[in-house]
Amino acid sequence: VPRQILWERMRHPEGARGTRIPGTSHIGKLLSGYIMTLWRRGETEQKAGDPSAMDHLFSLVAYEIDRRHGDAALPRRAVRAGIYACAVSYIGEAHGMPELTPRNVAHAVGTSLRTLQNIFAERQDAISRHIQNSRITTVARWLADPAMREQTIGQLAFMAGFCELSHFTHAFVRAYNGTPGAWRRRHLGK
Repeated sequence: VPRQILWERMRHPEGARGTRIPGTSHIGKLLSGYIMTLWRRGETEQKAGDPSAMDHLFSLVAYEIDRRHGDAALPRRAVRAGIYACAVSYIGEAHGMPELTPRNVAHAVGTSLRTLQNIFAERQDAISRHIQNSRITTVARWLADPAMREQTIGQLAFMAGFCELSHFTHAFVRAYNGTPGAWRRRHLGK
């Protein structure tokens, strides 16, 4: 971690040397999940106009170090950005589980359902919608994949976590303005 960037955010920069943040602490878990999420998505670089993920990470590290001196203000924006990133990552990994619910996502990222709902709402998003969109996007990708040609549309929908084929079909039509079969024919010529 570049010291100067970290020290600018700290009240007690002298406490940073040799400090270890345990992965079992609340902030340690959040940092670990946030870093892994950013690493997987390749979003560690700052995007113009967006809050910097790196800024959030440095704020979280600075908070955890200063907290040990009893003199730290929780970086609310950084915590909420980390929780959102971890939730989105978890949904991306677990969307194939039919039992995935907003409550499961909240539990997996270590926050309350209400807090997670608020964090998603701040971004004009909803947890259930994000789960459904992740599932639909996965099926659309599979429908266009020649290696998945032998799987039926129903099999792909169930593999992605949908429990009812009619629900999947309606959601797919809303998202892609066409049926799953038409999508497959357009991409595979089948």
